[in-house]
Amino acid sequence: MIPQIMARIAVVLHANWFTNAEFDKIVDAGRSLNADDIIKYRCAEFPEKYVQGYVDHIFTNYKNKIPGLKIAIDVAYSDVVVKNAAKFKQMGFDIVDYNIEADFDGPNSRDQASSTVEKTRKVSEATRAQGLIFRLSPGRPNTKTWIRMGLLDDVARLVDQYHIQTQSVQDVSNQEYAGFTEDVCKRLRAVNPNLMVTSQVAPAQGSQPGKTVQQTMRDVITASMNRPTPGNTNGVSMWTRSSDVDTAKSFYTWFKNTDRIKASSNLLSHSSRQQVFGFAQKAD
Repeated sequence: MIPQIMARIAVVLHANWFTNAEFDKIVDAGRSLNADDIIKYRCAEFPEKYVQGYVDHIFTNYKNKIPGLKIAIDVAYSDVVVKNAAKFKQMGFDIVDYNIEADFDGPNSRDQASSTVEKTRKVSEATRAQGLIFRLSPGRPNTKTWIRMGLLDDVARLVDQYHIQTQSVQDVSNQEYAGFTEDVCKRLRAVNPNLMVTSQVAPAQGSQPGKTVQQTMRDVITASMNRPTPGNTNGVSMWTRSSDVDTAKSFYTWFKNTDRIKASSNLLSHSSRQQVFGFAQKAD
């Protein structure tokens, strides 16, 4: 029998609106990071606005010091990935995170649904041809449209990791948030049983009645990750702005240490699957 890992997974965002010192504060200089985690550098329109100094900081201070830690580049356009997949490999990235949503490359109307799946297919083929891991981060409307059009099964076959952007309902209720993630997880894993799935929170999306934003984010992630397998998520991503550094640090420290979250049980070990795991992204 292939052994299963028992992990909670964080994908941490570094972006051009942070200083390296602010990023270091969010992750406590890497003291809580481990081989299950991902640091993601966002460069939506690569090579535009690509800053080598940020990437060098990630590799020098984290990738080279934490065995197994994976580094992702977050790109928003399929043609950018197809054109640059080989270069991403040469640059040392482990993962391509395709952020397909309406603001960028992912119109979510019914008549465009097949087109967005085809873009996803092209990115998958280009990424995997280079031996890179393919992580897909669609906007919530894209996921919902694929479900309505019966296309989520096709998407599940193309990806190594799936990130559910559903922070837009974190301020409604735990049930609204975790009910959606559970439904998506079950649909994805009916096709790809050991798929790693994370979900997203964002301080800017606000709080549930009677709670702080911090408590709201903690509660929805706890509810989402504690759903019975195969409906559970495996980790979290937070969309953070430059004003959210202290909030992100507090959340991330809690996430790594809380006993409220059960260990994920549907993921196979790294040595068996070379799957990696996921803290970061854009509000839908």
